[in-house]
Amino acid sequence: MCRSAPPRRGQGPFGPHVSGGRRYDAALPLRTVHQLCDFMLPLVVQHVRLASAASQAEEVTLAQRFEQRLASDGVALSQRERFLCRALLEGRQVAQI
Repeated sequence: MCRSAPPRRGQGPFGPHVSGGRRYDAALPLRTVHQLCDFMLPLVVQHVRLASAASQAEEVTLAQRFEQRLASDGVALSQRERFLCRALLEGRQVAQI
């Protein structure tokens, strides 16, 4: 079995990377990502918190509208029927219910 040496820094498996006449430093994108991480991670965390709070508020509103509509139309559903309808309105799939 023939084993080749791992690529040296700035080299890919087929030779050195050259971009615009300069050697490509493979660590440069990693440094950039690391620097952006300190800035981006708090923004992503805040986005997730706000998105989940908004979706929970929508679910409550949608569930309330569903109940109001049932009451206004005089429709009587069993507990199981209500549960299934609300689960579908929340975006759950039948297989998850």
